[in-house]
Amino acid sequence: MPFSSIGAPALPEIQVPIFEEEILIDGRADEAVWLKSASLELMDNDSATIPIEPTTVLLFISNDALFLSWKIFDKDIQATLTERDSQFWDEEVVELFLSTEALDKYYELQWNPLNGFFDAIITNQLDSTGNSKGIISVTEYTAIGMQSAVYLEGTVGNASDSDKFWSVEVKIPFQALKIQQPKRSEVWRANLFRFNRGNPVNLERQSWSPTMASSFHQPAKFGSLIFTD
Repeated sequence: MPFSSIGAPALPEIQVPIFEEEILIDGRADEAVWLKSASLELMDNDSATIPIEPTTVLLFISNDALFLSWKIFDKDIQATLTERDSQFWDEEVVELFLSTEALDKYYELQWNPLNGFFDAIITNQLDSTGNSKGIISVTEYTAIGMQSAVYLEGTVGNASDSDKFWSVEVKIPFQALKIQQPKRSEVWRANLFRFNRGNPVNLERQSWSPTMASSFHQPAKFGSLIFTD
């Protein structure tokens, strides 16, 4: 990850391809289209260094949806929550913050190892420098038609064994984002996160674009998704 002249990570950008393929949402990401998709790695959010347990995310869009595949290396997969809009960030979870317009309003979407999910619209009060002064979360929002599935190489909630990874496949229809298919060269702002808990870590916070702050809700740090052929 490149660094700016003052030592902070530069905001990342990634070219997200547009494909017509549809896939089966089963958590495995074994279709050929994933081999052609955009690929990014999460960093330690507080130090912008390589994390203890890596996380890879693949992305592409079709004519009607955004697709993501997360591969989360995890020797101790831990989760108990399953009810929608639970406080998944208190356990292990992966998250997408996505803004298709202004940075002070964006979607917060989360998935955990038990395929529990969180969907909300966030209004973020920003100061003149772009830093967050506080958020309002609308959890009554429903991501219409969103699909997700989890695949496990390990067991959830058993700290006595050694797990390998869990993976999440997600389809987010543009209908759920209240937009049309983005045009080529269009830019969305986004950040992706992971809360990692259990052995061999106590708590590891990961992000695509490190906020270098206690909160992930720093939209000025969002990277750019640029849509391309």
